[in-house]
Amino acid sequence: MKRFKRTAWISIPGGLVLLLLLLMVSVTPILAQGGGSISGHVAAPIISGSLIPPGGTVVRLVQPGSDLVLGQAGVDAVTGDFSFPAVDDGMYILQAVPPAGSGLTPSQPKTVMVAGSAVTVNLLLTKPQVFGAVAAPNGSPAEATVSVFRWHHKVQQATTSGGQFTLGGLPLGNYTLHASPLGADPYWKSLPVTMTITAMPGVTYTTRLTLTNAQLWGTTQGSQGHPVAGAMVAVTNLSGTHRVDVSNAGGFWSLGNLPAGEYWLAAVPPSNRTDLLTPPPFTVTLPGATNPFTLTFSRTLKQAHGTVRTNTNFPV
Repeated sequence: MKRFKRTAWISIPGGLVLLLLLLMVSVTPILAQGGGSISGHVAAPIISGSLIPPGGTVVRLVQPGSDLVLGQAGVDAVTGDFSFPAVDDGMYILQAVPPAGSGLTPSQPKTVMVAGSAVTVNLLLTKPQVFGAVAAPNGSPAEATVSVFRWHHKVQQATTSGGQFTLGGLPLGNYTLHASPLGADPYWKSLPVTMTITAMPGVTYTTRLTLTNAQLWGTTQGSQGHPVAGAMVAVTNLSGTHRVDVSNAGGFWSLGNLPAGEYWLAAVPPSNRTDLLTPPPFTVTLPGATNPFTLTFSRTLKQAHGTVRTNTNFPV
């Protein structure tokens, strides 16, 4: 079970309280005890008379609310089956991803809950329906993750290759697309682009998303200078304006689309790094921030684990 270090704060501004609560809620594990498994089958649209997905198809296990991939399972090229034999209790998002150049697009993300038992999930790859491009602020092609929302819920996600992406399997309706930058360039998310799917599969659409310049960026690292991936970095001000990002494999993070003013900048380690301590939050002023910022997590000298119980011996 995750334990947070208790810290005494004196005269904490209201905005900082909101920031710390936001970070703690964002990284608290959904469930922490027990475990189960996830298995299932991936199918493909009929291509050359086969429903078996192409070789190299994988199923990704993703942390809800972020793009952090917690695990990846290969799909059997003969049967289409996949398996995650040991998964901690909690909520996850599953998505089947075909290999590049296959002519297929990922399945729609499917949310699953593991609660001490085996879960079976079936996923269906899709044919390209939307062809799009992502550009950097200067107009050059940029690598990004493109998220598709319907009624404020993410329904699909794609990763660019050479700044190009495809989407498929979208039912008729209205959608909002956002692009989130990949890599270590100081970019922030694109402005949202709306799209309406008005025709049945077989009709294709085109769109273009442009990333914006980040206002704050930097890296997260341990006390020895090694990158810390999966750390939550956030800013907030007294009016409640806030932005959150998750550091990538190289520890890089960025934040943007912020009005001018003073903010608190803070970071917390990933939920599975109980050996790291949260660095003290500090203030930054926009515009004029002295980027890049290096956020360093120190190591805990000792760790204590245990169970909290009521006076009737019931765990809480």
